[in-house]
Amino acid sequence: MTGNTKKGMLHVYAFRALVVFFVIMVIFTVTSRVTASLTTARVTTERPGERRIEHVVNVNGRVEKKRELAVLTEWGILVKTVCVTPGQKGSEGELLAELDTEHLEELIREKEEELLILRLTAENTQAAQEQGERDARTAKSRAVEDAQNALADAQAYCDTAAAELQSASDAYYSYQAAHAGDAGNGETYAQLLALQDAMRAKQTVCDDAFRRLRDAQLAAARADADAKEPLAAEDTSRIAEIQIAQKERELLALEEVLSFGGAVTSPVEGVVTEIFLAVGQLTPETAAVTLADISSGMRYQAHIDKRDTPYVSVGTPVTLTKNGQKFEDLTIDAIQTCEDGSFDVTVDLLAGTPLGVGDTADLTLTQSSGLYRTVVPAG
Repeated sequence: MTGNTKKGMLHVYAFRALVVFFVIMVIFTVTSRVTASLTTARVTTERPGERRIEHVVNVNGRVEKKRELAVLTEWGILVKTVCVTPGQKGSEGELLAELDTEHLEELIREKEEELLILRLTAENTQAAQEQGERDARTAKSRAVEDAQNALADAQAYCDTAAAELQSASDAYYSYQAAHAGDAGNGETYAQLLALQDAMRAKQTVCDDAFRRLRDAQLAAARADADAKEPLAAEDTSRIAEIQIAQKERELLALEEVLSFGGAVTSPVEGVVTEIFLAVGQLTPETAAVTLADISSGMRYQAHIDKRDTPYVSVGTPVTLTKNGQKFEDLTIDAIQTCEDGSFDVTVDLLAGTPLGVGDTADLTLTQSSGLYRTVVPAG
């Protein structure tokens, strides 16, 4: 190997060593700066200023029915089919149950027969009542006639008695006047006593005749007053009218159910809450089905802890969140205070809100404090 060759190799080795040195230095520099950034604290400063403190309340609640309706049908009809289950949502007019039309037709025939019996009974009762009124009027007329006849007889008897009394009195006083100077004669005295006794007997008869006349006058007046009194109205016909009207309403109601084919339908869009029908059983006198009427909206209810109550009031804006979907432009519409000082709050939900009865959702409300002049920012 020549001297020039060796010299060239040394230059190559020296260049390579220099490159390696610079690479190592770069690595150490980067490493030291990274280490410094991780171990050295950084301080950011900010001037105190005016701010409001926001208090956020987050709770979980449930959607409840706002209005519940009872679906009624005629009672005592055989249930053929129940078409819904509790919790099922349905639209207005949706079929809830079917009633047995054959049993319904049988009930209608029974009502028609009962109505016919009531009408026939009412007609017979009315005829009997009219006959009774005629008999009563006849009896009153006869009573007046009999009283007038009795009065006439009493008047005639009284007139006769008065005339006989007058005749006896005239005979006594005439004889007394004719024999005034012969009063001491025994025969004259005996005749005067006889005439006096006859006069007294006629007086007794006359007094009795006057009593009979007064009694006859009172009886005649009473009979006349009774005849002028209207006949007492009997309630039997009115009772029959009420019974017939009631039976007609029952028949009309059954015929209306039959006109719909025995279908029991929902009057509104709602959620079935309870079912009181059973297949093979008769419909009850109470509700057949109860529905939560969602067409009129729903209500959301949640519980607020006592520590958060200062930030809650009626009208406070809130946001509901369900599976990431937010429902805004809502407010607290009612607050009920619990015994421990906490709140049960209610938020009214409009019809069409995509939440169902029984759904849970998160309620969030943010309440800002008054303006503080100096607030130290949080780190």
